Amino acid sequence: MNRKLLTIKKCEEIYRISRISLINYEKKGLITPVRTPGGIRRYRVEDIEQILGIIRKENNNDRKTILYARVSTRKQEEYLKNQVKRQKNMLN
Repeated sequence: MNRKLLTIKKCEEIYRISRISLINYEKKGLITPVRTPGGIRRYRVEDIEQILGIIRKENNNDRKTILYARVSTRKQEEYLKNQVKRQKNMLN
């Protein structure tokens, strides 16, 4: 099986994952690099993409949106409703 291995620099270029992040994922046991005879880390493409999938799913589940609208007086309550409606439409 021919697995593509990436250097830390290539991981940064292609996936925008920093060296520190890769090492932290390794410390957490989320990814295991392949070591060259000289001890240099190489990362499997499928492992990186799996990590990114996990991170994206976690970020999407935890993401919340807060809307803020206000008016000066109670007479402007209709304006408040319109502000909220416009903000909700912008999210879609």
